[in-house]
Parts: sequence; C-alpha cells; structure tokens
Amino acid sequence: MLGTRTRNKFLRTRTRLGLGPSRTRPCLSSTAIWWYTHKHEFLRRTLNHALCSHNLDIIFQFRYYILDLYNQLIELRSSYVATPLLRTVFHSQTMNNDELEHLKKHIGELLSVNIFMYGTISSKTASSYVMNSKDGNNSSIRTVLFEIEFDETVKSYANIQNVSYLKQDGQYLFLIGTIFRLESCGILPSKIWHIKLQLTNREEDEAKQLISHFENLFDEKLTVFTLGMFWLKTSLLEKCDNALNYYNMLFNEYTTDNDKMSIYNNMALIYERKGDEYREDAKNYYEKALDLANDRDSLPSSESDTQAETLDVILKRPILNSTSLSIDYYNLGCIMLQKKNYENALKTFTKANEQFSGEKLDPIVKADILNNIGCAYFRQNNYEASMNYFEQAFDIGLKMPAENRSAVITDYLNNMAAATRKQQ
Repeated sequence: MLGTRTRNKFLRTRTRLGLGPSRTRPCLSSTAIWWYTHKHEFLRRTLNHALCSHNLDIIFQFRYYILDLYNQLIELRSSYVATPLLRTVFHSQTMNNDELEHLKKHIGELLSVNIFMYGTISSKTASSYVMNSKDGNNSSIRTVLFEIEFDETVKSYANIQNVSYLKQDGQYLFLIGTIFRLESCGILPSKIWHIKLQLTNREEDEAKQLISHFENLFDEKLTVFTLGMFWLKTSLLEKCDNALNYYNMLFNEYTTDNDKMSIYNNMALIYERKGDEYREDAKNYYEKALDLANDRDSLPSSESDTQAETLDVILKRPILNSTSLSIDYYNLGCIMLQKKNYENALKTFTKANEQFSGEKLDPIVKADILNNIGCAYFRQNNYEASMNYFEQAFDIGLKMPAENRSAVITDYLNNMAAATRKQQ
C-alpha cells in the first residue's frame, strides 16, 4: 500500500492526467511519453513500482495511460527507419538483494521486463536518476546500472528524443514485456551493480515462441475479464487473492449483466482453485452467475428444462436444485454456451463429465452433460463429434424408467436429427 503522502501525490498526479475512477477515457495519446519522462519522475516511479510489485489497484487506475504510452511507442516505431546497427544505451534502477541473486542464477537466459524501460546513451545520466534515491540508505537495496545492447531493426523500442520532456539526445524507451537475453551480472568497482542485456532479432524470435507457448497454455483471448485467470494460470497458488482483488475492482467499473456474469464465473473458478474449504464460496458465485443468466431476455420464460437454439439443436438447462462439483462445472458450461464461448464451454462440460464418475448422481445428469458437449461441438460445426455425444446421451435416456423416458429422449432425438441433417 502507498503511504499517506505518497498516495496524495499519486491522486494529484492522476487528476492532472485525467485518470479518475470513472470509465471516461482521458486523451493522452500524444503526450504519454512526455509525461513519462517528466523531470519530477513521480509518474514513472509510481507506475513502474506498481508494475514490478503487481499492485493491481494502481495498475488499474493507470490502465488508459499505459495503453496510450504503448500505442504512442508503436506509432513512433512504425515511422522510424532503422539500420542494422548495434546500439548501446543505459538504464538505472534500484533492486533488492533477492532480485539480484535470482538474476545471477539465470545468466544466458531470457529475461522479460515488466516495465517501460527508459534508456539513454549516457551511462552518467542514467546513473544520476538513482544516485540520490532514498532507497540508498536501505542495506537490502542496491543501485543497478543496466547496459543494453540492441539491434536497431528490432521492434520492441522507439527513439523518443523528439517527444520527450527531457531535451537531450539518445533517449529510447522499450515496450513493457520486452524480452532480453541476460548476458552478465556483477559489481563494478564503484559498488554499483552492472547488468548487461542484449536484444537482437534472435531474442525477438525466441520471445515470439515463448508468447505463443503461453497463448496455447491459456487458450483464450486475453481481455480485461480473462486477465485475472491468465495471471492465475501462469502463477503460483498464492496469487489467488490478487486475482480476486482484481475482479472485485472490476465490479465498480463494469455493470452490465454480461460483464457481471464473466466476473462471477471467474471468481467461482478462483475459489475452486483455492481448495475444498472454499467450495461454498465457489458455489455462491456460480449461483450469482446463474441468476443473471436466468434473468436474461434470451432465456425462455417457461419451466421447461430445455433451451431451443437456432437450427433445431436443444441445449439442456442449468441444474438449480442440486449441487456437486460436476454440476457446478455443468452449470458453468451452460452459461458459456449461452454466451457463445463454445471452446471453453466444451472444456468445462468435459470436466463435468470427468467428475461425474466419482459422484452419486442421477444418470440423467450424465446424459445432459453429454448432450451439451454435443451442442458445443455442433456450434463449432463439428457435426460428426456432436452426433457421437447425442447418441451417448440417447443411450442413457433409453435406460430411464418408462414413465420418464419419452420426455427425456425427445430432446436427444431432436439433436441427433439436427446433426444428421447437417452431415447430408
């Protein structure tokens, strides 16, 4: 948390930038770099500290500014004619002993930078930015001078000297998330730590492969609503509370039913990740999402347990009078299908199907899960796979008591017919 004086200064800076708590979009697209390089440095220090410490409160407040800064850098880079030359710039900051020890163990490996890294061609100028830092009195904090060698043809930086507040030559700003190679890490005779980074087309190519790996790992488009889940999936379990705090902040900004459904769904999944003792919390958020889903105009008002979709396929409705892990997954999958998030609906129904074998539930639940897996495949135009699951649901329906069988299997037969027509 920020101290009182620091927080007041942050609030004054935020007000000057037009970064209020509302969703109103401030216009800073042409001055973002000017503010970032301002002589008072408070904006740069506050933002980078928040990015390094994952302070979601401040990051969220500055989200529009971060986007403007990123976009201005991209625009500058697109208009810059680069030559295949190596250039060296310097960046300085403070780091704690644990961070430095961690870096020393990874010499020769790739290093992702989670700040907008400012570099200047003068090592003396770069060092001056931290030499007077109050952190210098802290024995666990060290001054670090980064020497960055980069190929001018790479895409992860921009020459900012014409738009910077500072009137000096040789100013560069690297995009947040730039991936360097860590060449060396040691101490200079002046007791300042020296870290050498390299950025060439080789590092950029390897970075693309790394990013592709994480995209495949998450397998979902990154949005303001999925960001917390992406962070959770690529981090340790103790990040659950941070992800929950993030979604709690979204409640004040996003108020439509669709937005709230996404937030409730993700919070339920996070509580499940936290363990069995949070099962009731997960159930509560699933129920909130289901309440919103049932209130939507797109759902029929009848008491039928089916929902007719276009092209005659019938999706079985959520189960509201019982609970178990498989039913929780099933209900969440129903919401995802209603939101046309077919890929994740399929994954969630599959989890429900996997959990079913260990739970003592009515076989009709199993049939409904299989039916909705078929619906998910149907919506992805995979009619052969959908037919397979509709047939499995139908087979279970045939084993039901005679008095219930007709109503149960009619929907499955309807879906089998729809899949057959699509395959003709």
